[in-house]
Amino acid sequence: MIIFQGGDEQDFVSYFTIYHFIFGIIAGYLGIPLVYWFLIHLCFEIGENVLVRIPQLGSIIRNVEYKFMFYLNSITKHIGFKVETPQYKGDSLANSIGDTIFSILGWIICYGMFNKKLRYI
Repeated sequence: MIIFQGGDEQDFVSYFTIYHFIFGIIAGYLGIPLVYWFLIHLCFEIGENVLVRIPQLGSIIRNVEYKFMFYLNSITKHIGFKVETPQYKGDSLANSIGDTIFSILGWIICYGMFNKKLRYI
């Protein structure tokens, strides 16, 4: 059974938004200041969307994504579901904003849980 059939990263929230949230949690747990985390994530979003549009690098990124989905589905088939997403062509501006917001939310939740005083810089 296909439990999730993803969009093409054009929506505000997509399947991969959860990964941005998780990495925000990790960054908050590690104590990375919010400003630094925002800049790191912003550089990632810009780099990801520029590199995927370069033909030679885009094919490498799509191959990595294909292998990731293959391994993910090889694990989840034992549970009884499958994840399908179309070939990655880059994020829309709305999706990049959504990923950034969820990344910051993950940071705020985790950093606030493990550190008494929020440190923004």
